[in-house]
Amino acid sequence: MAANYARISLASLTAPFPGCPGIDPGIVERLDRPAAVRHWLRAELCKTVPHALAEARPDVLLLDLAEERFDLLVLPSGLILNASLDLVESGLLETPALAGARRVPRLSAEAWDLWEAGLARFAALATSLPACRIVLHRFRWARRAQGTAVLPAALAILPGQPIVRAADHDALLGRLQDRFLAVFPGTQVLEAPPELCLADPEHRWGLSPLHFVPAYHRAIAETWHSLEGTLP
Repeated sequence: MAANYARISLASLTAPFPGCPGIDPGIVERLDRPAAVRHWLRAELCKTVPHALAEARPDVLLLDLAEERFDLLVLPSGLILNASLDLVESGLLETPALAGARRVPRLSAEAWDLWEAGLARFAALATSLPACRIVLHRFRWARRAQGTAVLPAALAILPGQPIVRAADHDALLGRLQDRFLAVFPGTQVLEAPPELCLADPEHRWGLSPLHFVPAYHRAIAETWHSLEGTLP
């Protein structure tokens, strides 16, 4: 894998319009955060992914829409950010550079429209990579946990945020994936059997609808290895 970008939404992957000012990368470099987190935040704030893709000319892009659970932020400049845990914990939202950010709830119609616009920009970007194959990890939120553990029907996406129904976010994820596949019909799908979509009560980051049991990850790895023979 040449590069990994996490905590980014398709809505926030690219600048919303030509000439939209980005954020000075210096504010990221000064953060006392792990290198991987700084890499992700730099990509999010400075919109570096399009340039990185143009330079790398990758053979394969593997996408996962798990980060589409976070609210969106719209700055006065029009720049869009994904309000991920890493961005919140970085403290950057309290800096002048991100002052005035307006929160857009992820389940709102406005968030869907912003995502649709981002998907269209990504589709335009993908045309500059005609030899690149796209693979989508398609999944749903776990509805059951392994063993006797019980998944909550409602939860806060981030600490201190309003409680939301897990089923609503699961439905949104399904809708987003269906829309992505409609725009990119040639996408290869990476998917585990539904019976393995179980939350892991022993997961190192705790019980969550997105923290799957080891058997799920093994199935995904096996499917990926079987796909590799069909990829460039």
